[in-house]
Amino acid sequence: MRLTPVDIIFYSGSRADERPAAFVLDGERVEVERLIGERLIEGPDRSRAREFTLRAVGGRVFRLIYKDGEGYLVQEDF
Repeated sequence: MRLTPVDIIFYSGSRADERPAAFVLDGERVEVERLIGERLIEGPDRSRAREFTLRAVGGRVFRLIYKDGEGYLVQEDF
């Protein structure tokens, strides 16, 4: 499982950083076509991660994960 750090562009909503609109992966802007799922994961040490599963324009599917202290990471082909 390869997780790559990315910069995120968000749609704004009633809460900050509500849902991703696009992200920059290896210098390429990847537009989000559809949010497939979202969940909050709590680790055994009570740490939390926020995870999005999304489909990009063109059909590629990504998992986008936010971990405290690590920022946003993206995974393709999971």
